[in-house]
Formats: sequence, structure tokens, C-alpha cells
Amino acid sequence: MEEQARIGFVREMARKVLKKYGVTLPATPVEDIAKGEGFNLVYRAWPNRVGALLLRTGKTIGVNSSHHPHRQRFSITHELGHYFLNHRQDDYEKGITLDNPPAGDDFSKIQNTEAHEFASELLVSLPIIKEAYKTVKDAKALAEMFNVSPEVMFIALEKHKLLK
Repeated sequence: MEEQARIGFVREMARKVLKKYGVTLPATPVEDIAKGEGFNLVYRAWPNRVGALLLRTGKTIGVNSSHHPHRQRFSITHELGHYFLNHRQDDYEKGITLDNPPAGDDFSKIQNTEAHEFASELLVSLPIIKEAYKTVKDAKALAEMFNVSPEVMFIALEKHKLLK
């Protein structure tokens, strides 16, 4: 029960960020939000296992430039999730630089689950998808409208019980 309450909190936090930045229509301006929070976005080619990394001390989000733009958007919002949800990162940042990305995932499963949920809600928020779904029923067209992958859109439609 506690985990469900936290997921609700995470979704509400994402909606507060959308409200703060006046986002009421798709597609969420991910880079603008990151920059609005004072982050520099740095794009570098890394091994496929690294999507992005958050360096709080330098207010930098490193993004894998080799990934598809949809994945980059998700990775940025995932890192913003860690930031907005105040996930502890002090030990994680030791020895991590933009030229030395992490070899593995040092965050707890709960933190990553929350960051993923935050990213999903920031990119495809329930109030915005419900409004869009009134006029556009095609998942592929919705994915293009929201600038997300068809997989992310399908998951959002299923999660919000909009698939019939």
C-alpha cells in the first residue's frame, strides 16, 4: 500500500512540474524544463547501457547522443525525476564524470521505479492524454503528437485504461 501511495505522489510531483512550466498540450518541452531548473544538457556518445546521468554538483545532465531522440527525452525526464524527488545521490556521484559514466545502476530499484514513473507522467500526463484521446484514438499518431516512442504511448494508454 505504501508503494502505491508513493507512486501517486510521484505522478502528482510530475503534474506540479508541468503546471510550473505551463505545459497543457503535448509535447512536453523536456529540454526547456531541464534548463529552467538550471541544468546544462551535455550530449556525449556512450555505451548503449548508459542513457543519461545526473550530476547535481555541476547541475548537469549528460545524455547519450547515440540514442534515439525519444530515448533521450525519456532519459532526461528520468534524471529530472531523481532531481525533483530528491533521491540521494552523494555516494553515486563520487568518481563519476561525463567522461566516466557509471558501469552499472547504483540507484535502488525503488528510486528507479519512481524516476521512471515521473518520466512517464511528465511525458504523457493523464490529464493531457485524456484530452488528446478525445479527438485522436490512434496510438501511433498520439506517440508522434507527444514526441514519444509508440511503446511509451502504448504503456501510457494501458496504464490510464484508455485502451478499449
